[in-house]
Amino acid sequence: MNVLGFVDPYKSNLPQRIVPNLEELKKRVEAIRIASGGNCTIVLTQGTWDIKHVGHDRYLETARSEGDFLVVGVDSDAKVRKRKGKHRPVVNQDERMESVCHTRYADIVILKDDDWGKWGLTKAIQPDILIATQETYSQEQIKELENGYCKKVVVLPPQAETSTTAKVRKLLIGGLDAVKEKMSARLPELLQKCIDESLESHEKPKKEDKK
Repeated sequence: MNVLGFVDPYKSNLPQRIVPNLEELKKRVEAIRIASGGNCTIVLTQGTWDIKHVGHDRYLETARSEGDFLVVGVDSDAKVRKRKGKHRPVVNQDERMESVCHTRYADIVILKDDDWGKWGLTKAIQPDILIATQETYSQEQIKELENGYCKKVVVLPPQAETSTTAKVRKLLIGGLDAVKEKMSARLPELLQKCIDESLESHEKPKKEDKK
């Protein structure tokens, strides 16, 4: 079902797919529900999507297959820093939103502000299906969500062996290994230089004494 109508599904369509705020998103979702006569299944998923990899693509594809219209919430830079530390995200929020649009699975993308409160996006649009990763919600939280803010929570297992955290760790380790290798190669030269400088500093006073 192409509920977007005017949007070419084979292009990123950034102006049409990225909505500026929560109020605009609520209006669009409600319009889609009315236009479809209530026959459009709204799916919501949320995440960071930092250093996007094949697991992200598979996740978005699976999420889109659960319904007719996929809303993707992208965590703001401030929100990511608060949760993952000052060195994340690696990719800024504008590029992460655009990257999600380029997958073509997302019908609408919105930047999640840090001040929306608990489950703010879910409460705002009350999707038919909420897609989450393992360990995102407890069983008690899933029951609460399904009883008040969505019809169903679908929990997906990891979609790939590689995670963003693992990729970042690998890059850091690779960089440290490269530094270690360079230092090891130059260590004999550096040690000899230190020895020569030390000997030279001890010999200078002797030469001055002879004079």
